[in-house]
Amino acid sequence: MLGFRSGPFMAAADEMYLTVKGLGGHAGSPHLCIDPVIIAAHLLVSLQQVVSRRNKPGRPMVMSFGKVIANGATNIIPDQVTIDGTLRTFDEGWRAELHDLLPRMAGELVRSMGGELDFRLVKGSPVVKNDPELNARIRAVAVDYVGAENVVDMDIRMGAEDFAYYTHVMPGCFFRLGTGNPDVPGSRSGLHREEFDVDENAMVLGAGLMAAGALSELR
Repeated sequence: MLGFRSGPFMAAADEMYLTVKGLGGHAGSPHLCIDPVIIAAHLLVSLQQVVSRRNKPGRPMVMSFGKVIANGATNIIPDQVTIDGTLRTFDEGWRAELHDLLPRMAGELVRSMGGELDFRLVKGSPVVKNDPELNARIRAVAVDYVGAENVVDMDIRMGAEDFAYYTHVMPGCFFRLGTGNPDVPGSRSGLHREEFDVDENAMVLGAGLMAAGALSELR
């Protein structure tokens, strides 16, 4: 299977690195501490309200946090908590607003609870923008190559791809290659799961279509 989309396809991706600083101590004496774990918990919930309440409905956006480390113990409140996450957007104007809003909002919340915050936001790859005319031409090549029944039009994806940089300086066509096979365990698994695998035979198809597309463009 081969998947195509004209126009914006994959999201812009930024990385977020937060350090919530408090005052650690004995868990049995929380009144003598500034608990960064509780502050971090409030912060994670509060930041998600940017997605549900500050973002315009219908404008794609995802904010996810995949790594939270407190490193205390059952009876130890730590001095700090680190939080790593990702920000995915399709609107460059809104993306720029978020780079100002998120650190400011997070810092105000943490300070209101007695803590301090370091917020580092690293700008990553932009949106993948498929050129409509080039996309249509390569999609037609794909239909000839694998048959219309094996070519599908896809929705936007909140995943990111650094191929995007090419599409901001020249016409580009980023297509998706199906790698699932019932006979290959893990090939139907979601990305970033430990059982994830691919049917490597699909690479032959992918390389073949890229060659066929290049020959078509040269002609």
